[in-house]
Amino acid sequence: MWPEFSWDRAFGGFYPEYAAACTQEELEPSRALEMAARCVVETGTSTLYQTLNTYATEPVLREITARLKSDEVRHYSYFYDAYRRYCAENGRRRAGRSAGTPAPRAGGIQRRRDIAFRHAGTASSGPTQHARELQTFQKAMRERITPCLP
Repeated sequence: MWPEFSWDRAFGGFYPEYAAACTQEELEPSRALEMAARCVVETGTSTLYQTLNTYATEPVLREITARLKSDEVRHYSYFYDAYRRYCAENGRRRAGRSAGTPAPRAGGIQRRRDIAFRHAGTASSGPTQHARELQTFQKAMRERITPCLP
């Protein structure tokens, strides 16, 4: 599969740092708002997988990213149904928001994504090479994604 990749080393470094970044304090103050935040997350994740699928040329990667995107859309549907149910339980059409928007969740997502990339990259190519590869990857993604932004 990928014998040169040190799965144990990558996961051993990743898990404690990632788990520490997932705290109760990051949850929204109500169930409805938490479900709305999760809908935002699933929308972004499905968009990422669709973008990767669009640019992938390898058939297996295209199949994997298509399946992942479908999973994220299913997750969105589940969270949206729960959101509507929680709003109905509170006699509201929408959850309302007194403390900002679900957008702050994006910072946490980016932080956790960076943790995953760092540990995966360091385990596969070492910290110095990984830093260069990550910069190259980020530059290529910005060049591809930026023209598509409104």
